[in-house]
Amino acid sequence: MVARTLYVVHMIAALMGCTAILSGAIHGNLNGWICGCAALWLSYSCRFFLRRNRQFAGCERSLNDWGNFGEAAFAEGSPGAAEFEALLERRDELELRRGTAAFDPWEMLALQHQIDECVRRYPELEPLLELRDI
Repeated sequence: MVARTLYVVHMIAALMGCTAILSGAIHGNLNGWICGCAALWLSYSCRFFLRRNRQFAGCERSLNDWGNFGEAAFAEGSPGAAEFEALLERRDELELRRGTAAFDPWEMLALQHQIDECVRRYPELEPLLELRDI
């Protein structure tokens, strides 16, 4: 949620910064220039933070695909979706056991390889994986 909020702040600050600089240039107002530069700096800082934490692409995709309503839109009619969903459910079960004696790291590694292979076979399922990881 924080990542998406920062993404929206990035978008709004970029728009406000460009508008303030343009307004400052037209009216010869130094305050417009300063406010515009500050807003662009805020926009760049949000973008830098999201990219550094590898969340920018996911936020951008979720904004662009907001009408798909998450996993259901990708799962409908996609070949391999049932297999992929089962692999993700198994991974979630293993994650719950992490830190206990029942956790097997080699099983987790093998499962991750199966998930990667499924994504290689069905590239349209990759957004499902990224939405699930956010």
